[in-house]
Amino acid sequence: MARLTVFADDLTGALDSGVKFVAGGAVVVIWERRPIGPEADVVVLDTETRNAAGGVAAEAIQGWARLASGLAYKKMDSTLRGPFVEESFALARCLGLGGPVFAPAFPATGRTVVGGRLLVDGLPVEGTAFGTDPRRPVTGGDLAALIEARAGTRPRVIGLNTLRREPLALSRALGEGSGPVVVDSETDGDLEALARVLLAQSNRLPVGSAGLAGALARALGWRSAAETVRAGSRGPLLLVCGSAHPVNRRQLARLTEEAGVPVLIVAAGPRALAEAGEALSRGGSVTLALPEARLQPEKLESALERLLDEAAALVERQGLDMVYVTGGETLRRLMDRLGVVELRPECELSPGVVQAVAPRLGGKPLMVISKAGGFGDDDLLVKLFHTGSHY
Repeated sequence: MARLTVFADDLTGALDSGVKFVAGGAVVVIWERRPIGPEADVVVLDTETRNAAGGVAAEAIQGWARLASGLAYKKMDSTLRGPFVEESFALARCLGLGGPVFAPAFPATGRTVVGGRLLVDGLPVEGTAFGTDPRRPVTGGDLAALIEARAGTRPRVIGLNTLRREPLALSRALGEGSGPVVVDSETDGDLEALARVLLAQSNRLPVGSAGLAGALARALGWRSAAETVRAGSRGPLLLVCGSAHPVNRRQLARLTEEAGVPVLIVAAGPRALAEAGEALSRGGSVTLALPEARLQPEKLESALERLLDEAAALVERQGLDMVYVTGGETLRRLMDRLGVVELRPECELSPGVVQAVAPRLGGKPLMVISKAGGFGDDDLLVKLFHTGSHY
């Protein structure tokens, strides 16, 4: 049986939280409800509910809860997207735990929680690019208000003063009643203090981003996977950009400027596929991306389908052994097209950037590097490209 079960709502999130636990044993990420082999020490379940309605997501996670063994962790988006409130309350009930403890801070990527409000690089999340995301804008960062609106109960907020006192103060604060709690955190040290208390009490469901996942791993004595980066393929690289987030677009632009990696916009015809195939055949790297303009939902879906079809065809035709993907939905659907049913995270190349192996029936394993669209500074892809640690 697994020592830990992580519940995530999309695939990039499943990977960036799951990779935090690789030093504790074999980590397997799956997205189909199926029995897990005894070799898995940590199981990460991608429920694929990021875009589901709250009630639908809550019902779905009850089915997934049957696969839980060991400690449980609910991974939520660090910018408050998705039905994490409904899922967390439903999962806590299924597992017989008290009210969820929400701590979405991820200091390594600039996400902090102060006064119960989520900040990104010190600014309210709704005032950043996440507030104007063309697909899923975040309209507010007041966690207590958000939880009350969705669950009908207002959580207590444990501030930094309590968190940073002796552990007994935090333990007492968490032990006051069984309702939901929001915990402020600005640093990894804050999250580690919370993680130690959560492990000692073990009657609450921890809910957080990869930030709290990493803190829990350290509290369990498992060192960071960032220290075990492996060298990878130096052959042609296909980048698949299914994220319309402005941060991701700037990263791609910088990669073109600094490394000459072309960005091919997927259109209705076969032109992008042909151009990308030619570039990869010459040993170069290339990016397939969606149009930058805002599209109607049906046109966006059509463009994404085309992007995925072309990306899968390139992987197969060119015999690629590595692919880089941004966006959890894009990654999940690309893996489905390639017949991949699980991913095994190996290491973290940068906060939120995960290197994983995709076993493939009847074919060689595929190395997958993934990132949520909104992670990293503008030069992230350039830095990764020039380090040579995985290209």
